[in-house]
Amino acid sequence: MSTSQFWFSRKVLLSLLFVLICLPTAGLAQSVKQNADSDKADLMHFEFKDASLKSVLKNLCKQVGIDVVYEVSVKDIKVTFKRDDITMKTMIKDLLAEQHLQARMTEATRVTIFADTEENRSRYESYTVWPEENTTNEELNLLRFNDVSARNSVSSLAQELGFQLVFDQSVQDERLNLVLWNVSGQKALEILLFKQKWAARILNQHTLLISAATLHNQSHYAGLRTWYDSSLLPKLSCEQK
Repeated sequence: MSTSQFWFSRKVLLSLLFVLICLPTAGLAQSVKQNADSDKADLMHFEFKDASLKSVLKNLCKQVGIDVVYEVSVKDIKVTFKRDDITMKTMIKDLLAEQHLQARMTEATRVTIFADTEENRSRYESYTVWPEENTTNEELNLLRFNDVSARNSVSSLAQELGFQLVFDQSVQDERLNLVLWNVSGQKALEILLFKQKWAARILNQHTLLISAATLHNQSHYAGLRTWYDSSLLPKLSCEQK
C-alpha cells in the first residue's frame, strides 16, 4: 500500500469514528429538545369573554376525559376569563375557585360541581376533590396573576393545599398583578398573604381564617394558632408587574 493510500484510508476511518461518536450525542440533544417541547405543550392560553360558565367548564373537563354533572346550587352566568401558560387542570381549578365552586369525583370519569358552601362540602365530603391536589407542596411553579381578585387567588392556592378559607370582615379585596417564579404552592400562598398584609389562623384541620394583619386582630384572635402572619415575617421577594 502506498503512503498516499494509507493516509486516505486513515482519514476515512477517522471520519467514520467521528460520525459514530456524534450520533448518540445528536440523539440525546434531540431527546432533550423533544422533552422540552413536550413540557411546553402542556402549557396553554385560555381566554373566554361573556361565555356560559357551565359550557366552559363542561368543555374544559371533556378535554381531560371527565363528564360533568351540575348540582342545583350552580348558576349559569357569563364569565370573562384569561390565563396564559397554564395547564388544562390548573385552568379548571382557577375557574372553579373564581366562581366559588368545587368539583368532586362521584364516578370514575364523572364529577359533580357544586357551590362551595359549608352545607355542600359536608354533603360531598366522602368524595374525592377534583382536580386532584398536588402530591407535594414542594412542586415548583411559574404563577401569573393578571388583574385578578386577590381574595379569589388566595382561595385558589389554599384549596390546592387542602384548605377552605373563611374571611374576616377586615379583609379588603384588591386586583392583583403579580408574577411568581419557582415557588411551591405554599410559598406562593404565603407571598400573597404578605403582599396583601393578611394573616391566616387555623380554625380546624381543613379551614383557615383570613384577616387583616393588624394588632387588633392579633389580640382578637389570640386564641387561634397562627398559620401565617405577614406582620411577623421579613419581606419576601417577588416580581411586581
